[in-house]
Amino acid sequence: MHFDEDDMADYDDDYYDQLDEIFAVFGKKVKEEEAAEALEKTDYDVDAAIALIRAQQSKKATPVSGSSASLKKASSSPAASPKIGQKQPASASGGQGKLSKLQQLLQKKAQGPKEDPPDSGKIKPSAGIAALARLRSKDSSSGTSALAARLKARKTASESPPPSNSSSQAERQVVAEPTNPLPSEERSPSPIVFEKTVFDPSTSMGKPSRFGALLGASSFVAPCSNVANTVSTAPQAKSAFSELSPDEKVLAAQQNAFQPKAKPQPKEALKVVKKTKPKDELLSQLKSMKLKPHVSFVVIGHVDAGKSTLMGRLLVDSGAVSKRTIDKYERESSKIGKSSFALAWVMDATKEERERGVTVDIGEASFETENTRFTVVDAPGHRDYVPNMIAGVSQADIAVLVVDAGPNAFESGFSLDGQTKEHAILARSLGIDTLVIAVNKLDMENWDMERFEDIKIQLTEFLSRMIGYDTKKLIFVPTSGKTGDNVVKRSNTPGYTGPSLVEALESLDVRARDYSGPFRFIVSNVYQEDHQSTSTITGKVVSGAIEKSDPLLNITQGGDLPGTVKAVAAGGNQMAISGDVAELSIDWDVEYCRPGDVLSSPEAVVQPITAFDARIVLFDTKRPILTGSKLSFYMGRVNQTIKLKKIISLVGKDGRPPRHLTKRQTALVTLELTEPTVLLPYKDGKDLGRFVLRLDGFTVGGGVVEST
Repeated sequence: MHFDEDDMADYDDDYYDQLDEIFAVFGKKVKEEEAAEALEKTDYDVDAAIALIRAQQSKKATPVSGSSASLKKASSSPAASPKIGQKQPASASGGQGKLSKLQQLLQKKAQGPKEDPPDSGKIKPSAGIAALARLRSKDSSSGTSALAARLKARKTASESPPPSNSSSQAERQVVAEPTNPLPSEERSPSPIVFEKTVFDPSTSMGKPSRFGALLGASSFVAPCSNVANTVSTAPQAKSAFSELSPDEKVLAAQQNAFQPKAKPQPKEALKVVKKTKPKDELLSQLKSMKLKPHVSFVVIGHVDAGKSTLMGRLLVDSGAVSKRTIDKYERESSKIGKSSFALAWVMDATKEERERGVTVDIGEASFETENTRFTVVDAPGHRDYVPNMIAGVSQADIAVLVVDAGPNAFESGFSLDGQTKEHAILARSLGIDTLVIAVNKLDMENWDMERFEDIKIQLTEFLSRMIGYDTKKLIFVPTSGKTGDNVVKRSNTPGYTGPSLVEALESLDVRARDYSGPFRFIVSNVYQEDHQSTSTITGKVVSGAIEKSDPLLNITQGGDLPGTVKAVAAGGNQMAISGDVAELSIDWDVEYCRPGDVLSSPEAVVQPITAFDARIVLFDTKRPILTGSKLSFYMGRVNQTIKLKKIISLVGKDGRPPRHLTKRQTALVTLELTEPTVLLPYKDGKDLGRFVLRLDGFTVGGGVVEST
C-alpha cells in the first residue's frame, strides 16, 4: 500500500484529532502514550479506543494521573478540535455505522491498485508517535526530557541575532547531521532518497504540513525547483522539524500566559554619559545667549469669566497674533453665530471648543515684552475639566485668577457650586504662591470702582485667611478683554492708578531656578507627524538644562530605552532651562512616551514608586477619610487612584493617631498608588513632590511628599 504526502498530512491531522477526542473525555487521567496505544490496538476507531481505556482503568486499583494537560492540535477551522477538557459526543468521530476519516483513508488505500510494492505494508503512526514519546520522556541521567531541552535551545537561539539569509539562495540547504541520539537498531541503514520536486522557500509563502516539512514539500501547489532531497538518518529527519509543532506552540503559550510582559529592548547602550554642566559654564553660556527672564503663568477661574477672550486680547495687543489672523477668526465665528468669540479662538483651537464656546483642554501660547519672555497656559474653567486645569497649573510659576464683575456673575462663581474657590485652592496646593486677580468685564458695570473694591475685599479675605496666601502677593487689576482696557497698557480708568495686567506680571519675582542641577522634564503632550522617525514632546523643564544632541531617559517607563534630543524649541531659543515650557524632538516612537512621564539625564535616574509618606491637608470634605479609603491622586498629567494605607499622626498633636481624618486636619500619612510613579521628596524637587486629592468630584486635600 502506498501513501503520498497529502495522505500523510491528512493522516497526521486526523490522528491528532482522535487524540484530542480521547483527552476531551479523560483529561489528565490518561497519558498520551496510553491513548496512542489504545488507538493502535483498535485500528484507530476512537470510540473503541475510549472503551478500551475505560476497561483498562476500571481494572486498576488507583486512578491514573496524567503528567501533563492535553494539547489542542491547530487546524484550519477553530471548531475542528474540542477545547481542553470539553466532552464531545461519540458520533463526532465516527461511531457505529460511520467510519472515521482515518479509517476511510485506510480502507480506500486497501482497495487501491494491485501494483503497489508488496513490502509497503500498512503505515501506522508508531514511528512518529514513538519519536514524540521519546522526545517527551525524561533522560535518566539529566532528568530532563529531550523536548524540554529542544524548547530551551530554541528559546536561546531566538534571542541571539539571526544569521544573514541571502536572497539569491534558491535551493534548500541540507543541515549537517548531528550526533545520533537513537539506539543503533533504530538508525536507517542507508540514505532515503526522494527524487522529486520540492518546495522552494524563496518563491512561496506556504506553510508546510508536518510531514510536508519533513519531505521538503508544501501542503499546497506552489512554484517548485528540481532538487534531490536526501534524508540519510532518523536524526536528520528529526532535525527537519525546525519549528515548534502546533502542540508545542500551545504548550509554550500556556507556560508563558502569566509571565509579565517584556519591556522594550534598548536599541543600544549609551556609549557616552553626558554629565551635568558645571554651573559657571552654564551661566556663561546663558549670558552669551542674552536670554530674557522667562515667566509662565496659568489662567484660571470660573467658567465664562472671559479667560480665553482676555488672553486673546493680550496676545493681539502685544503683537504675538497678527490682525490678519483676528480678521479671519471674526469672519469664521460670524458664520456660526458666535462673533463675540473671535478673540477666544486665539486660545480655543479645537472645533469642539469653538462650537461650544467652552475651553476643554489647556492651551499654550507665548509672547515677549521688552524685558520678559512669557508662556501663557489657558486652563478650562468647567468643573468637568478640573483634571486638565490641574495639568495647566503644574506648568506655571504664577497664576492669573479671572473673575467676572458682571451683575451676579462674581457671586455665582464664588459660591460653593462655582469654580473660583476650588481653582484658587488647587493653585495654592500645587505651589502657586502668587496671584494676579483680573477683575474682568468691569466695563459692563461702567467701571464702577465700588464694585471693584467689594470684589477685592471678599477675595482677599478668602485667599489669605482660608487658603494661606500672603496679601503682599495678591495683585488686583480691573480689566476688559473686550475693549482691551488695562490688559497690555494702562487706561484712563477713573479711580484706578495701578499697573496693567502685563505690567503686574512683569513686576513679580518668580522662585529661583536650579539651572545647574540634573535635567528633569515633565511631559505634557506627545505627538508624531506622519512619516517621521522622531516624536515631539512638550512639557516643562523642572530642573537643569537641555540642548540638541543631549541623551535622555524616560525614567517613568524604566529608563531602558536611551533617546537623543534632535531639536529643542523654547520661546525661540534652542536651549531649554529650568522653568521653561519647551518642545523637544526625540528619536522615540510616540507610543514609548505618554503625558505625565518624567524624562531625565542619564545621571539623574529616579526609580518609580507606589508607596510613600506624605503630609496632607484636608479642606472641606463631606465625609471622613478612613484608613483604606480610595481617592483620586493628581500631579500634573498623572491621574490615578490612591489608597490611604496608614494614618501615622496628626501634625501638631500628640497621642494615638485617629482612625479617620476630617476637614481642616493636617496629618502625616502613608499613601499607596496603583501604578509606579516618579516622585521626589518636596525638599528635593517641588514639581515632583506636590499633589492634590479629590473625592466625589471635589478637591478635598493637598499634600507634599515627605519620604519615598
